[in-house]
Amino acid sequence: MPRRITKTANGVNLDDRKFKKNMKKLKRYVTKRSGLPGEVFKEWKRVTPKGETGKAKRSNKLRRTSKGYTISGEYDYSGVIDRGEYPNPPKQGTNKTTGGYSRKNLSKARPYKGLVEPSLEYTIKRFKRFIRRLK
Repeated sequence: MPRRITKTANGVNLDDRKFKKNMKKLKRYVTKRSGLPGEVFKEWKRVTPKGETGKAKRSNKLRRTSKGYTISGEYDYSGVIDRGEYPNPPKQGTNKTTGGYSRKNLSKARPYKGLVEPSLEYTIKRFKRFIRRLK
């Protein structure tokens, strides 16, 4: 088995083949649609509330741009779902919202955090997991 670090007369010689190989894997994982962007998009759709018609879940799109990937919600009320912009207290006593978020979106296990925050947490978790597996 070849040594990765060897002493030479001029200093230290580093065999960086494994590092280069891992960097290639990392680049593929981050830039390939089936890698990290696809996983984050699935999580985005999972945390999107279904609502009454399911339009919000259906209308999310993952698009490739010059800088990478973009997730867009192509419906008028995407900001309402993400940032909790429902009237607080609800108008006309419908009692369908709490704290500006739809009651359907509130889970007993965790308070509703919108779409971006849980997806970002998931991205960080998956990225760390991938890095751990490279070693």
